[in-house]
Formats: sequence, C-alpha cells, structure tokens
Amino acid sequence: MQFLLGLPISRKTYVREKYLFGTMLAVVTWILSILMQMLFRRIQTSADHGFEFPGMFPVFLAIVFVFLGYSIPFILKYGAEKGRTISYATLFGVFAVILVLSKMNFFPVIENKITQVLEKGMIFLIVSIVFLTGSYFISLKIIEKKEY
Repeated sequence: MQFLLGLPISRKTYVREKYLFGTMLAVVTWILSILMQMLFRRIQTSADHGFEFPGMFPVFLAIVFVFLGYSIPFILKYGAEKGRTISYATLFGVFAVILVLSKMNFFPVIENKITQVLEKGMIFLIVSIVFLTGSYFISLKIIEKKEY
C-alpha cells in the first residue's frame, strides 16, 4: 500500500478505482449471465426449464453490490488478508443466522413479504446502490485517515 500510494495517484482516485472496477466487473458478468441464460432457454425445448423468474435478475446484481459495499471498507481498514477474513466471517455469520432461522421455521412467517420484495427486484437494486454509495464515502474517510 505504501508503494501504491507513492505513485502519482491520490487516495480518492484509488478508492474510486476499486469501486468502479468492482461495479463494472459485476455488471459485465451479470449481463453475460443473462445472455447465457437466454441462450440456454432458446436451446431447451421442455416446458420445465429452471429459473423462469426474470425479476430475480436485479436481485443478483444487488447482492453483488451489497457484498462489495461491505467488503471494500473492511479491506481498506484492516488490510487485504485480515479484511477478507473479516468479510468472509461476516458472510458466514449471515448464512449461519439464515440457517438457524430456517430451522426454527421463521421463514414461512415472512416468506410472502420476501417474495413481494423479490418480485420488485428493482427496489432491492436501488437500495443496494444507495448502500454501495454510502460505503464509498465511508471508504474515502477510512483511506484519508489511514497513515502509511
């Protein structure tokens, strides 16, 4: 990091590049996956092909934005190795909570609400973009305060 910030780029540019690269990579991958699914749908002839809910497309992109939004500040704050470890531990914790809640039959209570939100996937995408934007400003503060 010391060498990187010794180059003629500002800290703000470095953070902006991380977010732009992550977002561009996510969007390109997302578009390619949609195109591949459309191609596979054309090839398949049976009526019972998986994944017929195009409203989920924005949700996939939103999940990537949320992951970027919470992992980049951890990486900037604690370094690459420790930041990734904390990021993955957080992700594991979320999945553990979901598993425990599903074992307690908590999800049938909220299943209809989740379905309604997923049907309106664009709302989730907009919320994730707002989250990613907030994360960007948090990352700027972290990198500006950090001493190397």
